[in-house]
Parts: sequence; C-alpha cells; structure tokens
Amino acid sequence: MPKYKSDVQERVLESMLKSRFIQLHGGITTSDLTYFETVFNHYKAGPNAKQKVTVSMNTPGGSVYDALALYDLIKTYRKSFPIHIHVAGLCMSAGVVILQAGSKRTAAPHSTFLVHEVASNNVGYQTVTQQAGELKESMRLQKLMNEIIKEHSLLNFTKLRRNRGPIDHYYTASQALELKLIDEITVLEG
Repeated sequence: MPKYKSDVQERVLESMLKSRFIQLHGGITTSDLTYFETVFNHYKAGPNAKQKVTVSMNTPGGSVYDALALYDLIKTYRKSFPIHIHVAGLCMSAGVVILQAGSKRTAAPHSTFLVHEVASNNVGYQTVTQQAGELKESMRLQKLMNEIIKEHSLLNFTKLRRNRGPIDHYYTASQALELKLIDEITVLEG
C-alpha cells in the first residue's frame, strides 16, 4: 500500500510539473518559499521556459515574512514567464499580498478575501523594550503590506479605517473584482 501511494504521488507531481500547475494551499510558511523557488527554477530551465505557470491558491494566510518573500519571488520570476494566480476558496491575510504578485489574478465565484492588520503570535513575558520593538516591526510590516495592496488595487486604507476601523475586512469575489484585488472571476479549467 505505501508503494502505491508513493507511485500515485510521484505521478501527480510529475503531471503538475508538466502542466505548469502548482498549489499554495494551507497556511503560508517557509516551506512554500522553498517549494516555489525549486519549481520556478525547474520551469525556467525547462524546454517551455516562457510558458505560463498557474498557481492555485486557497490559504487562510500565515507568516507575513514568508508571504513577502513569496511576493518578491513571484515578481522576480514573472520576468521570465507569466504567473497566473487563481483563488479557489480562501485568500486571507498574507495571501492577499501574494495574490498581488500575479501577472493575472483570478478567483472562483464563491471565493472569500480577508484584509486585516498584522497580528503577532508572540507569547510569554516581554520587557517594555521588547514590546516597543515588536510594535515598531509590526507597524513596518503593516505599512509595507498596505503599500503592496494599494499599488495593485483600489483599496483605500485611509478611507477603510475611517469608515470601519482597523479590523477584519471580508470581501466576496465580486467585491474583490470591484476593488481590483483580482482581474477576473472565473472557474479554473483543468
């Protein structure tokens, strides 16, 4: 049984590599960065180096640092080949930043988007100096993420804060299209 599972996984991975289709599903971590860089290098060196790559994304968000690194990585490889990012389900938090790196950004009709403030997961006791440093870094990251989203969309963070406060903001695919967080609502064809 384990041999069969291994064979199936290998065939699926080989098929995905041949079709230039990769996935970003689940929480965003450093492993995603390693995976994307490895796959993008494979594509860049391959016989169809200029052919489009499709990334299917369904993420609740994750590490801001890893998301920013993925954003930079995708923008860099976009110089070699188009990268179409398609949301199927969730595109939340740091995922919205990654989405903005795509050459073309699409979403399934029932996708949900979330834009919110950077959250810290540090626990335990901290000195006042440590807290101040953590706040300064969180503010820097928030500003950077806002700038990236603002550069690629019509989302106005000043107006958003004034009208609704600095809390979670959920958007449907239609609302994301209106705000230019995506370019089109479509079902990804297989």
